[in-house]
Amino acid sequence: MAAGNTSGKLTIWDWTAGLEVTNFTVPYEWHSRLRFSRSGNFLFAVACNNEWAFNTRIWHTGDWEEIALTGNQFAGLWSVDLSPDDRLLAAGYANGAVKLFRFPSGQNETTFTNHTAQVMGVLFSPDGRKLFSTSFDGSTRLWDVFGRRELATLRGHLGMAWGPALSPDGRRLATGGDSPKDAVKLWDLAAQRELLSLQGEGQYFIHLTFSPDGNMLAAVSFDGIAHLWRAPSWAEIEAAEKGQTAP
Repeated sequence: MAAGNTSGKLTIWDWTAGLEVTNFTVPYEWHSRLRFSRSGNFLFAVACNNEWAFNTRIWHTGDWEEIALTGNQFAGLWSVDLSPDDRLLAAGYANGAVKLFRFPSGQNETTFTNHTAQVMGVLFSPDGRKLFSTSFDGSTRLWDVFGRRELATLRGHLGMAWGPALSPDGRRLATGGDSPKDAVKLWDLAAQRELLSLQGEGQYFIHLTFSPDGNMLAAVSFDGIAHLWRAPSWAEIEAAEKGQTAP
């Protein structure tokens, strides 16, 4: 388990033994994000200061050695994700670009320039064939990783788009908004359309995640308010359609 506190200390715990493994210092002022890669082999930390300068760091979880992101190709980096096989690094930039690199060599594979503002989040699909990106231009874009092309653009947020988070079955995408009216939007990826919009408290719904079974969705706003939504069961849906109360 990785946990950070307000002083910028990042602590790694052996969850089963309840013991601290190691710790790092990742200073931040505005906000920060922690996430393990899908394989569990790497940990990302993205910290932002008040001037919107981002510090992105990656560690290998086997020995906790840091994988340095150096060179001009990583200047202006805002968001990262690794493909499920750990061979491709997706990166979102302040200028709206989305880039794919060979990992860990840093060799650029391709660059997408369709976003018109900062790319706040990038996320691979479970099979690594698709990539999702959210931007301050309010759009969420779907990319064909191997075909090197855009598949769709999802629009609907009143302002910026944050997140994203993907359901375990890969059928639903959740994105965060920047106002209580559109805290979270849920998208049907097959139909490429919005399913519903959820309201919340606070602004900038930055952190989104699904539970492992896909039945719960969590979102945390910049105000520090956590929201939990539970998907209704089939019995509850059938009862609601009949105007009844589920058993």
